Amino acid sequence: MELFWGIPWFLLAVAGHALAVRLRFGGTPVIKFFAIGGSVALGLVAHLAIVGADSLEVAATLTAFALMCELYLFLFTLVGTSVSVRLLVTLRRGSLSQRAIDDLFETEGMVDLRIARLRAADLLEPGESSTSRYDSTLRITPRGRRIVLVFLALKRFFRHPISIPVFPSKTSLLPRPETCAASLSIDNRKKARI
Repeated sequence: MELFWGIPWFLLAVAGHALAVRLRFGGTPVIKFFAIGGSVALGLVAHLAIVGADSLEVAATLTAFALMCELYLFLFTLVGTSVSVRLLVTLRRGSLSQRAIDDLFETEGMVDLRIARLRAADLLEPGESSTSRYDSTLRITPRGRRIVLVFLALKRFFRHPISIPVFPSKTSLLPRPETCAASLSIDNRKKARI
């Protein structure tokens, strides 16, 4: 029965997060949720101790609470940062031309931000330099290659198509063709029908 105590405590964490996001004190929304969720989790442990839950019930309730928090955080950040979600929300008001969409979404800024994040995470590094930043190249790091292998394995597991954008032949970002041959032929057949 103590397992169900995770639900009202989780709702308390969500309500506290909603309030904290609306108040303009420092920290990102994710950091605010970690602080509030951690405090609420301590309150949940104290509550379970007061009601006399055994250690297995405490572990199960905390696990359920943590899973609900993780799902909430995933959905919260997805809705807040997803370009696809932002595009769908924008288009629900009415249709827009491709040019209008391009004007709404600062693609250069979005790409620059993603590149900066990938470099900060040590997934990309500078390649050949040039006088212009647009002529400079980026290459994937060994850590980035490991991440790509994990993503490709997950795409295969969830049966998502593995599409490879067309890059110059010198690029080091592409996976080996033999690892994607089946998916490439499927993607090419789909494109042929369009």
